Amino acid sequence: MLIRLAIAILLLIVAFTIPFYFNETLYFVVKKFGVGWVLTSIIIRIVVIVFFALSLKLFLTFSKRLIKLKLWFVLMIALLTGFAISFIEPIYAIDYGLMNDGQKLQNALKLEQFMNEPFIQSNSYSLVGFFTTHCDFCETSIEKIGANIEAGQKIKVHGFFSESDINLTEFLTAHNGGQIKSITLEETTFLHFAGYAFPSIFLINQKGETLYHWTGDEMNFSALDYLKALEQ
Repeated sequence: MLIRLAIAILLLIVAFTIPFYFNETLYFVVKKFGVGWVLTSIIIRIVVIVFFALSLKLFLTFSKRLIKLKLWFVLMIALLTGFAISFIEPIYAIDYGLMNDGQKLQNALKLEQFMNEPFIQSNSYSLVGFFTTHCDFCETSIEKIGANIEAGQKIKVHGFFSESDINLTEFLTAHNGGQIKSITLEETTFLHFAGYAFPSIFLINQKGETLYHWTGDEMNFSALDYLKALEQ
């Protein structure tokens, strides 16, 4: 009985602990094993539900009356409660599905004159992002893209900034963006190309055409999976 109780408590602790480390677990699995962001995020939530269900089942065995509950009823309780536990790291409507507001990177060729190398290449796509160093979504997007590169993304990323009084190398390294090529633009030029919502991230094809544009927190799990698979 004590062993069952210990196992039940341990399973319950795990069910409540995983959501608090949702992002850390997600990043680790994606980078270490190359599993997709969407699939991994769903698996993590299912694991929470399963661990809670097993814990609940063990706790019910300590009551002669409750142990007789129908399996489907126990599973329903476990599903609802286990799913609620996973909301410690909430699921947002914007987490899944390719977002695109239709904004285009205008005068892409003109933007290239500020760079040491062209981002429009005949044999590859490019990701062109405009970031600021005081934007939470910018930091999160850089961290996600950096993790995606570590997980196998082949598409090169060019990051444009308007700040000239910071060390961009240190900033990018602090947010897992060490593999992003950084370029500093004068603020007026920066806003001309980027717009006024940040981050402003464009996926450019071999002809310099904009395929997708993401801003705010739209660089989601589906977008990251799409980028990683695009040139495999």
